[in-house]
Amino acid sequence: MELTEEERYWCPYEKNQILIFKSNLGNFDTLQVDSRVEDYTNKNCNCIEVSFEQLNYIEIGFSLKSKTKTLLYSSVSLMKNNDRSLSYPELSFFGLTSAPYLNGKQTKPKKIKLQATNKFYENTYKFEEKINAQNVDDGYLSSFYYDRKNGLVKYIAKDGEIFELIKK
Repeated sequence: MELTEEERYWCPYEKNQILIFKSNLGNFDTLQVDSRVEDYTNKNCNCIEVSFEQLNYIEIGFSLKSKTKTLLYSSVSLMKNNDRSLSYPELSFFGLTSAPYLNGKQTKPKKIKLQATNKFYENTYKFEEKINAQNVDDGYLSSFYYDRKNGLVKYIAKDGEIFELIKK
């Protein structure tokens, strides 16, 4: 099963790409795309115990290149599971992982404006701890904002510091 172009929009990053974020306190965070893998599960369909189909997937890994308070890994993962419906990514930044159906409510996109750049993002999903996201190992973030075509655009630390994308 192939990912559609619409589904691929969720993964706007290329290997070695640099993202720079500025906080409301004047601090900077830099994320680097360390890996981008696009492949298929069950290559050659020779493991029918797993599936008769090959599922197209994309996995993107990031590393933090600044002195922020966390060492937790960040990633975007997307896999085509069903030809009859759209696939949505699993997003994980600094230990906070998306869970769009947590508490039985589907996450809806909204238009937001970043203060640092005055730029608008039209299809932005907010993922917030215990609402539609879960932290692992006492993660660093309380929430993050992910735009469907532009990726991570904003995140808020548990101490209230707000980081916004200034360069991609």
